Amino acid sequence: MRLELYIARRVLRDLLSLQRGQVLAKYAHGRGGRALRFVSIVCSRSSKAPDTTGGRPSSEGIMKQFSEHEHWELHWCSFSRSRRVLAKKVTIVKLTEIRDVTYGADSSNFARQASKLEDEPWTCFSVQTDSRSFDFAAGSSRDAMKWVEVLLFLTGRVPRGVGRFLWKSAAMRMKKHSTTARRCLRQA
Repeated sequence: MRLELYIARRVLRDLLSLQRGQVLAKYAHGRGGRALRFVSIVCSRSSKAPDTTGGRPSSEGIMKQFSEHEHWELHWCSFSRSRRVLAKKVTIVKLTEIRDVTYGADSSNFARQASKLEDEPWTCFSVQTDSRSFDFAAGSSRDAMKWVEVLLFLTGRVPRGVGRFLWKSAAMRMKKHSTTARRCLRQA
């Protein structure tokens, strides 16, 4: 029970920060390319405070409040070099349309753009719908893990836990560094 409450509070804390939004790099399909986007998670209806037990939020109340994923949406819009949000065209993906969220540069779009990838693979994540995937890169591996964990939670999937993400991040870093070391040895 304590573990559930801890996880619920951590996810809630991360959700509140992602509702404020972050600037992420979005990798486009087709021609490819990387562009900055202001991305946030939006609830299309106002929510009430979670149920409390003895003055403290209960894990059931927190989970119930945020598990109604039909009201949640992922929004993004252009972001200019002058650090202004250009809300002329906002792209919206309802969380009910999301089939999976994966950590790392594992999507077919990332694979096609591997030679042009400007971000480290451990800062990347993909949001998959029935029709396509949307590929993003965060500023840090912690931010990418936060996006994946919150989106998994809001879509009704069990978050895989930060521990698994940390192991995957370490494996991606080791793979990159071993490839770099092999290249250096060949040149020597």
